[in-house]
Amino acid sequence: MTDVAELLLQRGIKKKYISWARSDTIVRHPELFKLWKQAGLGLVYVGLDAMRGTQIDNYNKKTSVETNIKAVEILRDIGITLHASFIVDPDFTADDFTALEREVLKLCPAEVTFTVFSPAPGTQLFQKHKDDYICDPFLFYDCMHTILPTRLGLKKFYAHFARLTSVALRANPLRVNKIKVPKREIARVIYRATKYIFALRNMYKDYI
Repeated sequence: MTDVAELLLQRGIKKKYISWARSDTIVRHPELFKLWKQAGLGLVYVGLDAMRGTQIDNYNKKTSVETNIKAVEILRDIGITLHASFIVDPDFTADDFTALEREVLKLCPAEVTFTVFSPAPGTQLFQKHKDDYICDPFLFYDCMHTILPTRLGLKKFYAHFARLTSVALRANPLRVNKIKVPKREIARVIYRATKYIFALRNMYKDYI
């Protein structure tokens, strides 16, 4: 990747790039991301998944909260926009959701999205939970519909889940940095975001 970035710079190729990366890769190779920033890298998707040790261990990420924090700092210092994704556990309490909201706001400004923890078919976790599924785990496997029972009940769970997206929108770089956007685009974003949040909130109805 270093060779590719250097060739882009040598040949004067001016493009904008986005990329996926693990947090531990960013921490191990900050110089690589500095180089790619020069080459046009503007945004990096990072599966932070959780910012609390007990949760991140459950996801078998083989990384740590400290590494996540350091990766966020590195990208921020370099000037690369972070797109962070988090996993919401069906076992979350109301306090767990509130704690995640606080973590999201700490990342500000950043793009943030969420998925629901769902054991992937064919894995040991999928087999481990074979007696726990509340629906057809293949039909509902999209990492947005929970296939496991929720501690809060489906309606309350998805009310909190939808609120997370609302909180994340407040941390979006366009809003935080007050980037000038045509009014037509602002209206379109507000409409689509509201529609999306409403759909998340009512996702519990898909199980009825």
